[in-house]
Amino acid sequence: MERKFLGWDRPVLDLAAERLLRGITARPADLSSIAIMAPTRNAGRRLRERLALLAEEKGLGGVLSPLIRPPEYFLNLGISEEQRPRLASRNQTVLAWARTLRKAKLGNFRAVFPVDPPEQDFRWALQVGREFADLRETLGEAGKDLKAIFQAGGDEMPERERWEALARLETAYLETLDGLGLEDRQDARARSAEKARLPEEIQRLILLATPDPIPLALRVARGLSRKLPVEIWVHAPESVADGFDEWGQPEADFWESFLLPLKERQLHVCTNAEAQARLTARWIAPLNQRDRYVAVGAPDREAALTLRRVLEERQVPVFDPEGEALKTQGFHYLLRTLGRFVRTGEFADFAELVRCPGFVRLVESRTGENISTRRLLEALDRFQSETIPRHLSSVRTLLKRDPENEDRGRMALEQAMEVGLRVREELSAEGNLTALLGAMVAIHGGASLDPEKMEDQAVIEGGKALESACREWEAVSASGLVDASPLDALDFVVEQAGEQRIYETGHRPAVEMLGWLELLWEDASWLVLTGMNDGVVPDAVVGDKFIPEALRGAPYVGLKTNRDRFARDAYLLAALLGSRAKAGRVDVLLGKETDAGDPLRPSRLLYLCRDEELPKRIETLFKEPSDAPEMGFWNAPWKLKIPEAPPLNGLRVTEFRTYLACPFRYYLTYRLRMESLDLVRTEMGSREFGIVCHEVWERFGRDAALRDSTNADDIGEFFTQTADAVAGERFGGELSVPLQLQLESLKQRFRRAAEIQAEQRRNGWRIVDVERVIHESLPWKIGGLPIWGKVDRIEQHEDGAWRFLDYKTSDRAANPKNQHLTKIMGSTNLRQVLSCARFKMGKAEYRWQDLQMVLYAAALQEIHGEPVACGYFNVPKALEEIGVVEWKDLDADLVSEGVACAERIVAAIQENQFWPPTERPPYDDYGPLLFDVPEMTVEAGGFALAERLEDADA
Repeated sequence: MERKFLGWDRPVLDLAAERLLRGITARPADLSSIAIMAPTRNAGRRLRERLALLAEEKGLGGVLSPLIRPPEYFLNLGISEEQRPRLASRNQTVLAWARTLRKAKLGNFRAVFPVDPPEQDFRWALQVGREFADLRETLGEAGKDLKAIFQAGGDEMPERERWEALARLETAYLETLDGLGLEDRQDARARSAEKARLPEEIQRLILLATPDPIPLALRVARGLSRKLPVEIWVHAPESVADGFDEWGQPEADFWESFLLPLKERQLHVCTNAEAQARLTARWIAPLNQRDRYVAVGAPDREAALTLRRVLEERQVPVFDPEGEALKTQGFHYLLRTLGRFVRTGEFADFAELVRCPGFVRLVESRTGENISTRRLLEALDRFQSETIPRHLSSVRTLLKRDPENEDRGRMALEQAMEVGLRVREELSAEGNLTALLGAMVAIHGGASLDPEKMEDQAVIEGGKALESACREWEAVSASGLVDASPLDALDFVVEQAGEQRIYETGHRPAVEMLGWLELLWEDASWLVLTGMNDGVVPDAVVGDKFIPEALRGAPYVGLKTNRDRFARDAYLLAALLGSRAKAGRVDVLLGKETDAGDPLRPSRLLYLCRDEELPKRIETLFKEPSDAPEMGFWNAPWKLKIPEAPPLNGLRVTEFRTYLACPFRYYLTYRLRMESLDLVRTEMGSREFGIVCHEVWERFGRDAALRDSTNADDIGEFFTQTADAVAGERFGGELSVPLQLQLESLKQRFRRAAEIQAEQRRNGWRIVDVERVIHESLPWKIGGLPIWGKVDRIEQHEDGAWRFLDYKTSDRAANPKNQHLTKIMGSTNLRQVLSCARFKMGKAEYRWQDLQMVLYAAALQEIHGEPVACGYFNVPKALEEIGVVEWKDLDADLVSEGVACAERIVAAIQENQFWPPTERPPYDDYGPLLFDVPEMTVEAGGFALAERLEDADA
């Protein structure tokens, strides 16, 4: 074997291509007798391109390419053609592990499984089987297995009992494969490493700029060196020869102290990945990509998604040779959602499925009708805002609660539900994979797809991957390798399809976005290296559950350590800098924090400088990012335009409280009918909790016999049974656990409320009416506008007095006076107080917060011809607080003040007084929409100003 140093004054592509064609004059240049081990497939692609271009420049009329392959290719050279069909695929390996684990008596392997899983089923076995398959693949890189590590470790080996149990599990796994006539691929590679043979025409092997080869591939190369010349070409000058071992791998002792020629001007500290992407886009967007002038390094593959998005938003086309996993695309999201719904049957998963683009096409294909996606989604939103069914089987009943409702959106939702149930039944049955393929064809089969668009290519390649996964499952099932349910089959093929990578097609000029190990083979004169943070570069394995760092470096294991990775990455950065020192540019970008706000450290490579330069380097790396937001006022890029509301034809009594809290939010809620929707609820909100409580009270009040009862037990039994019935009607027959807990809490409150109710009846109060609609009894107007209201409960005492009560289910017991009135103090923020809410009572000044009870008192007094008392029937969390609280001092003068306030509010509403918004209102559904600063996010030119106390006093 012979090492040859190419230098690093230029990119390795130029140096390697020139050296390979040096001295050749024949036409075409014949390099077909040479085999080259290159680090990646993309490196091989780039080298073939460069050889072809250089041969044309030299007038050689073309080139017969060498055999250029990544290290993985060489691992299979010793395996005979007869042996290959018996080698287990990755899926067969994982499934064999799963079968072994399902049959294993876990009590015999307590060093590995100290606690039994909840269920030793296929899903658990498949998950753990993947972990064991990954472990053996990692060890297989060094030509080792679990048994070999255990035997070589000796008595001093850490966690020896655990490795002994792992070795026994491995033996059982290999016996499973052998019983099926299969052989483990890792074992076959290790046994055949010394038998490797290259094609007969190959006369020379070159390991070309491969600083991090698979250890087993080096064993193969060593064996081949006995048969033909092997050369190691290192992309570095002879002056650093001491920094490499015989195979051209960087030596840690040398590179840990190497001084990188980085200048401070090359270092750019940014806030996060988004900021790095914006800076990169600003640099390269104006460039002509046909010249291959610039390439972008993206070692952090998660941040690469942000980088790609921002570049393409700036009209910078990007090519990523690593492609993207199908599981990141919409096609696979639909597959996963469909699989999850089939397994659970839960309404939340069905709702997510309906919102997947394309699901409507499946409904249309099954029903033969055109479905309006907008109407379907609107109906789904309404349904989710009104109820919380657990399983889809409950939805049919809930949708038919109003049989006279022929709303087309509701009908579309019913159709979607029926299709969902049928598809679930099909995919839960034997032969479900055929049904799965049929469903995906129905969704995507008629679509017009452009293979040059990534999202369309994901559909094309996703369909192929899904079909391939289905075929493989059927094959392994036929072999007897698995004993699993149809749902297990569905989970398996969905996950397997997601592992497929898709690669862009077409030949558009684009900026290449490369992983760290690909950058050595990039020849663009300008490199922008993003994501240069510790843990990404240098790469590190931290917290491996099977092979900790100390064990990786043990001689009997022979895997790469974090120290080895540091050396490799220090060398790679040195080579990138050296190859552009004379003609080119390298910019290093790093983030201060993740997109989630977690802090990041600069790459340790950036500290490889002279001691006297270190203080300045640290100052540079920890300075405030240039893109950090400056202190000052935040400005919205655009403002919301508020539409004009339809004509006002009346007010509900409950609306006044919202106007008093904030006129602008009142306009959004009651004039524009806006409301926030919580579409991921698993339990009742305060509104739904109150609705259920009110429904129970109403049914009690309409039971003429029971409402006169003084027997708390009878009343409590009615309350609890009715609460169960109402919950079932609203939320379906099978409630979620959170709903069950809430319902039990409500029933506990009602048992105590039954005692209070019986006591009130014994004290002479008798329910006369419930849910009394005021405007049906009284043509009620304020300021010329009809006023609508509904009183929860009206009672009459045995002495003839009248009283009405409002039910309250808030967490704490409420006092009606305190809910409606508050005293204006010296500390009161006057900007929060509307002038129309202000009045004097005695020497003190008050403001109205609510008018509901006061207006009801005024209306009922007019109906009954005499004053009517009022109060709350509180049903809060604390059982000891449950009871009736009356507003004792609500007199005629106070009622008159409240009516006068209502008249002022009606006038303000009619005059369009909805601005400015109240600062920090007591409740706000619009915070996320308005960013909590409506003055800066809303264009409110059409509104008149609502007068506040500060302005009135001024």
